[in-house]
Amino acid sequence: MERTTDPGRHKTLYSILAVVLLVWGVLGAREITQQPYTGYTLSADNVVTQVRAGSPLEAAGLRVGDTVTEIDGGSVESVAAFFERGRPEIGSQGTVTVTRDGSEQTLTFAYGAQPTADLVATSGVGTVIGTAFLVLGLLVYLRRQTRLSSLLCALSLMLALVYLPAPFIASIGLRKVVAAVVQLIIGVMLATLLYYCLNFPRTRELVASRPWLRQAIFIIAPLVGLIFALINLTAPDISATNSMILNSVAGLIYGAYLVLAIVGVIVSVARSSAEERRAGGLNLLMAGLVVGWGPLVIGLLYHTLAPHAGDLPGERFWGITAVAVPLGMALALMRLESARTTAKA
Repeated sequence: MERTTDPGRHKTLYSILAVVLLVWGVLGAREITQQPYTGYTLSADNVVTQVRAGSPLEAAGLRVGDTVTEIDGGSVESVAAFFERGRPEIGSQGTVTVTRDGSEQTLTFAYGAQPTADLVATSGVGTVIGTAFLVLGLLVYLRRQTRLSSLLCALSLMLALVYLPAPFIASIGLRKVVAAVVQLIIGVMLATLLYYCLNFPRTRELVASRPWLRQAIFIIAPLVGLIFALINLTAPDISATNSMILNSVAGLIYGAYLVLAIVGVIVSVARSSAEERRAGGLNLLMAGLVVGWGPLVIGLLYHTLAPHAGDLPGERFWGITAVAVPLGMALALMRLESARTTAKA
């Protein structure tokens, strides 16, 4: 049931935000070849979990199981040092200090250029998915302004910000602010996603009869985002143990939001007739979420429960499946609105 407030009142705001995000994504996409490459992966407590073959740090002697203590002379436990490092130039010299077998040693290497496969799997795929969210979310909303299309457009704009490659910002202070805003938006985005799935194609009785549930949805994940936003702003020193705890809690909460959103749609599909699933777009929405974010949920929970494990086979390329999410969401809502228009006629 539509609320009495006008869902079309956000047209100007959403359109302006979409243009800003489009410019943001274009600027970021222009710089993806300038991102330096080192070729290793760290766990939340700074243990090396993977070293890529042929990478600069493999040549420097980095090994899986090493504990990294400093990068380019700055402590890995210092958030301030992370922002001060900025973005090293490709070809410039870098250092990594590690603890191995109880002794400390410093490895010297030269920052390389991102391999083409990595550029495609990360920034390239992010650009495609972010643009799909941006364009499809706005088009569906401009096509017909309803409560659900307004909610989907807001969600799509937040997802576009997360997926689109960000341009490099030279100012340390501004980088902290932008990172903090993005962290907060991630928490709000997950809450909006879960709320949307619990209201598609109609509001669940579970939500309608329990106002506190909606409040809880929009408190827990955004609170986690706020904690990480404050960490970025205040740039404290965080021990490896505390970092592990923070990342594990965040991974479990964020993973739970994604799982609940997908499960909520699956339950709706199971409780609907074949005609209701077709007309309501539930099959499209479920397919988009399961195919698109299923691999993300698996990877997120896997690395949360096994933080020192290496990547799963082909994991860095899994992200491309997420393009199914904006397609599924947009097609599902258009199908639902078409069915409602036909029913009214």
